Amino acid sequence: MNDAASVLGVQKRRIYDITNVLEGIGVVAKVSKNKIVSTTYSTNSEKRLQKVKKCIAGIAEVNETHMIIRSNPRSVDRSIALRRI
Repeated sequence: MNDAASVLGVQKRRIYDITNVLEGIGVVAKVSKNKIVSTTYSTNSEKRLQKVKKCIAGIAEVNETHMIIRSNPRSVDRSIALRRI
């Protein structure tokens, strides 16, 4: 996982997020702390692939929102304050 984070230029936490999702839907299995292996696809491989794509898109959206919030926290604070009124 360390190599993947380095090659992709992302935080190791993001790799853990993705692998946890993939493990949850049965696409990969953890064999040790930093090593995962692919599991054998069943006849539902197309459905699983669609789930993987949806999960990755969701993670990307959350990551994008996180970056927007980190780059402009005052705007977020104002937005929250206005919703309380």
